[in-house]
Amino acid sequence: MRTFLNLLRMSLAASFAGVFLASTAQAAPANWEVTERSGEVSVETGGVVAPAERGLSLNPGDVVETGEAGRAVIVRGAEYVILSPRSRIRIAVPEAADQTTQISQAFGSAEFRIGKKETGSFGVKTPYLAAVVKGTEFNVTVSDAGARLQVTEGKVEVSTLDGGASDLIVPGRIARVDAGDRQLLVVLGTDAKNIRSPFPAEAGTRSDASSDDTSNAGGQGSAAKVKPVGVFKPLPTGGQ
Repeated sequence: MRTFLNLLRMSLAASFAGVFLASTAQAAPANWEVTERSGEVSVETGGVVAPAERGLSLNPGDVVETGEAGRAVIVRGAEYVILSPRSRIRIAVPEAADQTTQISQAFGSAEFRIGKKETGSFGVKTPYLAAVVKGTEFNVTVSDAGARLQVTEGKVEVSTLDGGASDLIVPGRIARVDAGDRQLLVVLGTDAKNIRSPFPAEAGTRSDASSDDTSNAGGQGSAAKVKPVGVFKPLPTGGQ
């Protein structure tokens, strides 16, 4: 399976090298598109679920879900997302109050490759955390136990939602926030550490993430709403 993913990444990188050069003088494509699929992969549009087909253009609000052995790749220009089995994402609908979030990830594992952005940001929202980047490669995994982020290229500053615990995550390190202890930022890998927020935990509060598809953490179909427990933001790359 790793060999398949490595070959897929190499193929995507080679394809997007030409796409990037061709797109520098024109605006980025507006829609994501399903370019690869295997196994059970479905797309939900306006409440109607149908098998995903290669070349299918995705609109805001569309949901892509993979089955037990399903995998999918969605592409927008030189950016891509690889969905692992048993994963579910929604293409976010732009809102005046939230122009950053572009993907909502309800459960499962997804690998993101986002090009460097001179203006604006790319955001991923889960039931437990939000990731905001200018351009990097990272993986987000969500379950009912919490969420974790691993950076494979670039660097991301990770913090608990209240900002009380934070650290710099680079390749070789993993950040994790558990649903059972949302004030504790766990850093694994190089220079492993636990960082606890000094601020008291808030009880009975909910986040905007509970109002969209991300409320279904872990794919359990639970109606319970959860509060995001971490915030990711990129750091400047120049001079560091």
